[in-house]
Amino acid sequence: DYDLSTGKAAAAAIAGDKLREVMWADNSHVLVVTSNTEIYYGSKYEQSYGLVLDVPAGKRIQLYANVTGVPTSIVTGDFYRIKAEDGYRITASGFRLPEGVNAAEGGSTATETTDRCLYAFGTTTGRGFKLDVDSRPVQDWIVRADGTVAAKSVYDDDTKKWSVNVKSDKGWQTLLSVDAKYDMPSLWGLGRNTQSVLIKFNSGEDTGRFFEYDFAGNRTPLELKGSDNYPIYHPQTYLLAGFGNSGSVETWTFYDPVMKRLPALITDALPGQLNQMLAFAEDPRKVLVFTEGAGDAGTYYFFDFTTGDYKEIGSAYPDLPGDWVAQKTYIQYKAADGLDIPAWVTLPPHREAKNGPLV
Repeated sequence: DYDLSTGKAAAAAIAGDKLREVMWADNSHVLVVTSNTEIYYGSKYEQSYGLVLDVPAGKRIQLYANVTGVPTSIVTGDFYRIKAEDGYRITASGFRLPEGVNAAEGGSTATETTDRCLYAFGTTTGRGFKLDVDSRPVQDWIVRADGTVAAKSVYDDDTKKWSVNVKSDKGWQTLLSVDAKYDMPSLWGLGRNTQSVLIKFNSGEDTGRFFEYDFAGNRTPLELKGSDNYPIYHPQTYLLAGFGNSGSVETWTFYDPVMKRLPALITDALPGQLNQMLAFAEDPRKVLVFTEGAGDAGTYYFFDFTTGDYKEIGSAYPDLPGDWVAQKTYIQYKAADGLDIPAWVTLPPHREAKNGPLV
């Protein structure tokens, strides 16, 4: 935990677990998701748990630790930061016993029938607020920034059908249902407005493509370059803001007019470097950037493009002299069959790009 205004740092130890996710729960608390391997009846399971940490104060709250009817603190995803009247809350999905069923104290819950549930938790109190419960095997919930549930995906293992249900004033309605014996689609989040969702298909003629579905069932293909694309969501509204386009060089496709300006602003601030946007504040003009290039083995910066201020947070390799860092240049060349091959040319420090050895 690094305080930008004072430069003070604090740390919290997570012993014995794998670290799966870190995100801000509010302006002073961090959500940390960890997992470990447990064995039930001779089978291994990877179990995940959620902790809300106040790192400088050394305080922590475990999600689902004190929710009536929930026999385990295991979480399965759907982490959102929402803003309620009493402050920020963090959401997570878990398992809840059906109404009228009680777990025996001290007993195992591995063989008990459970419903899937979604709760929001106060970041300072740990109090849980129920958002949704479903007896079906819900895979993902989509939550709006105000805490209302927009959609959920369900997979029926008997019929091998994957479906998306959306919530309107009339209740839950099925938006899409597809046969998915193998490689089912995935529900990623909201679309470009609060009455739409983003779906990626992983089989069939639309394999690897993203589509935006509005709640009336209309679908819009999102045409993207390359094959390794991932959605970027606005940090305050959770609406689809654009896509990161991974490859040898990171590029971006933005729909949000404010975030669309960020790549050029960062390039102007760090010219000639390889720059990555790592994370955004609620105002996306405040952004954490990682940069590397000639003379820089990797540095983290915080930029505030509302004021033009910036701050160097730290170096990936603080003991590595800048003179030792080689220059890299991205190129493309044609193979014998005409295929364009992406490549990096790495030159020894202080050497001209001429008559060098090929390794």
